[in-house]
Amino acid sequence: PIADLVLVYAKTSPEKGAKGISAFIVETDTPGFKVAQKLNKMGFRGSPTGELVFEDCRVPAKNLVGKLDGGVAVTMSGLDLERAIGSFSALGISQRALDISIDYAKTRQQFGKPIANFQMVQAML
Repeated sequence: PIADLVLVYAKTSPEKGAKGISAFIVETDTPGFKVAQKLNKMGFRGSPTGELVFEDCRVPAKNLVGKLDGGVAVTMSGLDLERAIGSFSALGISQRALDISIDYAKTRQQFGKPIANFQMVQAML
């Protein structure tokens, strides 16, 4: 919903299945393009997501990325980078969960001492 340009994948040869998809750059001020609504998500709020609507939106042929019906190759070319970026999120979430768990184990008392002193809790953490 905040982008000036979007990368859109569209079926250009539906009879070819996945091999009939092409990638296009669409400027968000193109007539017929609009963002219908910004979607509210649980988590990952640093990446705004919206519902994109294309009504009689004409995209010039010069906006084709790669070859006609070559959209899968465009997608795959960015996948390694996306995987690396996604791992940073998972790592941060995991670190925060561990920090909270350690704090809890140090403060939660059972049998008169913190549960962090118990071997099984230490093994889990």
